[in-house]
Amino acid sequence: MTAAVKPLLVNDNELRTDKALREAAEGLGHGVHAKVRVADVIAIDHSGLSDTEYGYALRSHFDWVVTDLESTMPESAVEFDGSSHHSDDARRRDALKDEICRRLDFPLLRIDRSAFRPALKWTVIGYLVNSWAAYVAFNEAQASGAIPLDEIFTPWAVIEEIDETTGAVMWRDIAGSARRLIERLHFNGVLTQPVPWHAMRSRSVDDPSQAEAFAWVQTREGPLVVGHVRIRSYSFPAVMPDELADDLAHMNLGDKLARLREGDRSVLMDEAEADLPHRGPGTGWSGGGPVTLVFA
Repeated sequence: MTAAVKPLLVNDNELRTDKALREAAEGLGHGVHAKVRVADVIAIDHSGLSDTEYGYALRSHFDWVVTDLESTMPESAVEFDGSSHHSDDARRRDALKDEICRRLDFPLLRIDRSAFRPALKWTVIGYLVNSWAAYVAFNEAQASGAIPLDEIFTPWAVIEEIDETTGAVMWRDIAGSARRLIERLHFNGVLTQPVPWHAMRSRSVDDPSQAEAFAWVQTREGPLVVGHVRIRSYSFPAVMPDELADDLAHMNLGDKLARLREGDRSVLMDEAEADLPHRGPGTGWSGGGPVTLVFA
C-alpha cells in the first residue's frame, strides 16, 4: 500500500523562494533545509523562554533553515510571509517566533514577494544571502584582527566587480540602477536634483511589525514621483530591515520613473497628495536628500 504523503512546499511562492535560496546559498557553501522544527534548530531547554514560547517552539517550524554545508550547523532561518500571515492569529504566532529568535539570538529573516525581484545578478533574496556570507566573513576577519573592531559592517560596502578597462568600482548596491536613472534624468532636465530625498524607519507607528521607507524626487514641472514600501521587520544583522526598505523604496521610485519616461503621467503627484513623512527629532524617521541629513 502506498503511503499518503504531502509535499513540503505547497505553493508557487514557497517553490520560488526555495529555488532562489538554494541558488544563492549552495554556491557559497551553505545548505538549505525546508520545514525544520524550531526546537530542532535552537536549544530551548533551560533557555529562559516562557511556557508559551517554549510550547510554541516545540510545535512550530521555520520555513527554511540555512546551515553550513559540511557541518549542517544552523546559521539563520528564513520565513516567507504571504497573505496567510495577515490575520490577527498569524501575527500573534509570528510575534512569538520573532521573540524566541530575538531572546536566543538566532537570526531570522522575513521576506515577501519583493524578495523575487531581480537585484544585481541575483534576486533580492540572493542579495540577502550573499550579504549574510559577507557579514559572517567580516566577523571572522574582525575576530582574527584583520579588520579593526570599531569597523561597522555595511552590506553595500562590498565590491561587486571592477571594470577591467576603466578601473571603476561597482559596489553591491541593489538600488544602483535606480540611482543611476535618477542621475540621468536630472542631467536631461527632467528632475530638479540628481539624488532623491528619502526617509526610513524600522518600525511603523500603526504596525510595529513593519519597516517602512519613502524615496522621492521633484520633476521640473513641479509634481513629485514617490517610491514607497513596507516590509516585515526581522532580526537579520547582515541587512537591517529599514535599510532594505530604503533600497526597495529607491527601486520602486526607479520603476515609476521608468514609467514616466515612457509617458505614464499617473506616477506624478502633488506634495500634499504624497503624504510624505515629517522628518525631525522624535519622529522615528531617518533619511536625507541631495544634501545628506540624518535625523534622530
